[in-house]
Amino acid sequence: MSDGLHILTRVRTRQRPPAGAMHGAPFEVLAPGWLRTTRLLLRPLGLSDRKAFLRAVRLTRADLDAHHPLHLQEETDEQLFLRQVRMAAQGESQGTSWRRAAFLEDGRLAGCFNLGAITRGLDFSAHASWWVSADCRGLGLACEGVQAMLDLALDPAPRGLGLLSVSASIAEGHHASRTIACRAGMRRTSERIYLSVRGVQTPHDVFVRTVEAFTGC
Repeated sequence: MSDGLHILTRVRTRQRPPAGAMHGAPFEVLAPGWLRTTRLLLRPLGLSDRKAFLRAVRLTRADLDAHHPLHLQEETDEQLFLRQVRMAAQGESQGTSWRRAAFLEDGRLAGCFNLGAITRGLDFSAHASWWVSADCRGLGLACEGVQAMLDLALDPAPRGLGLLSVSASIAEGHHASRTIACRAGMRRTSERIYLSVRGVQTPHDVFVRTVEAFTGC
């Protein structure tokens, strides 16, 4: 970071609540950059995770294509995996994203929980996204991972990322993700944006959680 950016990171547009005011899923921060919840270990995706990642993507491909497209046009699963590993490493080194793969005790990849477009200037914010493997749904793992991710994002440094707000764009028909966002303390705003899903401009509602309150929808 430049000296100027360090100065900007001291700017606060809103007052932060006292430490411990968050009410999400319990989590433990592990070095370097690992996060443990009750049932999940969230860590950066690495080359050794190829088998687990490909298994989860192939089980979940239909739903991913419908609601959370990961593949570029004509991209294979192998190419997707290598690109995701690169994106995680680059975002981490540049401080522009926090991308974590979530693993169960048996080694399965339960899903991925990501913070992108991290900004630390006049606005301390990020954009959240997540997906859960088809064989890990209905167990509350998505809520557990999203709550921990948001708590970490909004917790003061050095334990957390020290952000002031996190948003997520969720399609109208993706009821599961909308429920998860609300349970994790996000609220639906009046903002609506259009994102391309399989080449179709699809309306998405914007959900947000800030440091001030854990309210949900």
